[in-house]
Amino acid sequence: MSPFEHGEVFVLDDGGEVDLDLGNYERFLDIKLTRDNNITTGKIYQSVIDKERRGDYLGKTVQVVPHITDAIQEWIERVAMVPVDGKEGPADVCVIELGGTIGPGNFCLVHVSLVPVLKAVGEPKTKPTQHSVRGLRGLGLTPNILACRSDKPLDINIKEKLSLFCHVPALLHASVDCRRKLVVDWVPSSDLEETAAKEAPEAHKAAWRLLKIAVIEFARSVMNLREANSMEFDPDTTAPVVIFMPEVNPNMVPEFEKAGLVFVGKDETGKRMEIIELPSHPYYVGVQFHPEFKSRPGKPSAVFLGLIAASCGQLDARLQASDGQIIQPASPAHGNGYSTTPRTYRNGGSLKKQKQLPIKSLVNGGSFRSNGNCVHVQHSST
Repeated sequence: MSPFEHGEVFVLDDGGEVDLDLGNYERFLDIKLTRDNNITTGKIYQSVIDKERRGDYLGKTVQVVPHITDAIQEWIERVAMVPVDGKEGPADVCVIELGGTIGPGNFCLVHVSLVPVLKAVGEPKTKPTQHSVRGLRGLGLTPNILACRSDKPLDINIKEKLSLFCHVPALLHASVDCRRKLVVDWVPSSDLEETAAKEAPEAHKAAWRLLKIAVIEFARSVMNLREANSMEFDPDTTAPVVIFMPEVNPNMVPEFEKAGLVFVGKDETGKRMEIIELPSHPYYVGVQFHPEFKSRPGKPSAVFLGLIAASCGQLDARLQASDGQIIQPASPAHGNGYSTTPRTYRNGGSLKKQKQLPIKSLVNGGSFRSNGNCVHVQHSST
C-alpha cells in the first residue's frame, strides 16, 4: 500500500499491509487480524476473475450482479468464521466498516472531558465538563457516555521523518498506564537537512544527536572507532559496524559487548542482533522490529512502557513489582537477560512461536514481539 495514497500503513502479524484504521480496530479490540480482514475492490475483482478462468461460472457472462456482490458476501461470511481472539470457534460478532451515513439511533456518543485539579484547592473541578455538555446539547448532540480524565504532563520528543505516527498511540498507551499525559514535541524533518546546518546549527545538531543509528554512535563515541559506519551509507567504510540489511556485523559483537553495549535479543540463528541495551543507562533500548504494532490500550508495549516509566521515574518500582520480585540479569554478558521460554500466539487459524523474549516484561505480562520487519527504531529517555 502506498503511504502517499492511504496514509501510514499498519502491518499485521501475517505481513499484510492495511489502512491504519484497521490497525486501530485491532488495537482497541485487542485481537489478531489477518490480510483477509481487509477487503478491497481489487481483491474482490481478482477472486472473481480467478473463478471465471477456472470455469467456476460454467462459461456464463460475469457481471457485477450477481457475481461481484456474491463474492463480497462470500468473503465476509468466510472471514467471519475465523477466530481472531485466540479462542476456538467462530466469532460472536462481525464488525464491517462501510462508508455512508447512519441514523441517530445507531451510534453511541462518548464525550471525553478534562477534569482539572486546581493547585489552589487541591480537588477536581467538574464545571468545565458541565459547560461542554451544555454546548453539545445545544448542537443537538447528547452524550451517552462521559469519559473524564485528569492529567499529569510528560514531554516526549519525536522526530517526524524517522519515527512513524504509529508510535504515538503506543506512547499514549504507556503514558496512560503510568498515569501521565503525553505531550509530543514534533521536530521538523527540515532540521536534519544540510541547509539547517548552516542556518540553524543548534537545531540541526540537536535533531541529529538522538537520530544517529545507536550502534554507529556507540562505536564512534565509546569505542573510539571514528570511521565506524554502515555499508548502506558508505560501502567503502574501513569500520563496517553495520552491514547488509542493515544488520550489525556479527564479527564485532564481542567487541561491542566488552565495551558495554549488550545484545539482549537475537534471531533464531543467533547471528542477527534484534535488541540492544545499555545496562548502565537509565533506559537505552534499540530494536530492529516494530513494537508499536503490538501495543494495546491497557496492554502497552514493553518497549514503550519502559521508556515512559523511565522518563517519569517509575521504572525501578515497576521492575521490582513485576511478579513480586526484583528481576536480576541472567548473566553479565546479556544485561537484563532474556527468557528462553517460548510463547504461542494465535493469528487466525495458525500458530506462531516467538523465541528469546527479553525478560524486561515490566508489567501486565508485556513482551517484545517482532512482526518480521527489520527497521531500526531507537528510543532513549534522554
